[in-house]
Amino acid sequence: IMGAKGKAQAQALAQKQEAISATESYQLVHCLIRVSVYHVCWMRGLFPEESFSGHDLSQLDKLHIKLLKPAENDDEATTVQHWVELGVMDAVQKGYLKNMYFGIAQDAEATNLLEEYIYSFKYGDSGVEFEMNTNSHKSRKKDKYNSADAKGKAPPNVDIVRYQVVRLMRMLVQVCQTLDEVPEERYLFIKLTYHDHTPEDYEPPHFHAVSEEGIGHFSRRPFSMEVGSMDTHHHTMSLRVKSVLDSCG
Repeated sequence: IMGAKGKAQAQALAQKQEAISATESYQLVHCLIRVSVYHVCWMRGLFPEESFSGHDLSQLDKLHIKLLKPAENDDEATTVQHWVELGVMDAVQKGYLKNMYFGIAQDAEATNLLEEYIYSFKYGDSGVEFEMNTNSHKSRKKDKYNSADAKGKAPPNVDIVRYQVVRLMRMLVQVCQTLDEVPEERYLFIKLTYHDHTPEDYEPPHFHAVSEEGIGHFSRRPFSMEVGSMDTHHHTMSLRVKSVLDSCG
């Protein structure tokens, strides 16, 4: 027979065992970014079928997704892979990345937009500590974002985060299935913005600074939808889709 105290200790232990570490959280973010970007590339027909390999994610409700697996001479697919794996994830690992804009444009400068997938990032208490200037005397104070504390809730466990990921991916698939085909002549891009604590001279591998003149725009008001979010307590990531390739436009 287990007393009330014993039950409470067992429950606390179970919660602790299910808690997501900062390393596991980063791995989840990495997985979700690459899975969502690469699967969008497949769903939107951005690369030939031979540029992808299929995978069943047994831990995520057996979702079947496509990952980029470019051939040696597939320069465009390889470039997108380098952007994600070497550039974007460097900025996430350092806690600098605020927004990632992955999209499709009509021009090489990516100023005339057709479609955009907007990823937003925040970093948690035991993950990255933000160094922010908090007063006019230029002294620096550590300021931390903590999603669980902000909402007055306990940190999400593995099952909750798994549900969030599956829901986001399923919604992303549904949204993409409603959109019109991408024109044959199109240009892919990824643009990044950073949190205020990021060093001024920082740019991740395969990225370079651009002026505000390079900001893209849509030719008309786009279809816009919040696809979902993932909150691990260490990282919070949300995704919104915008597109003018919709039949209702």
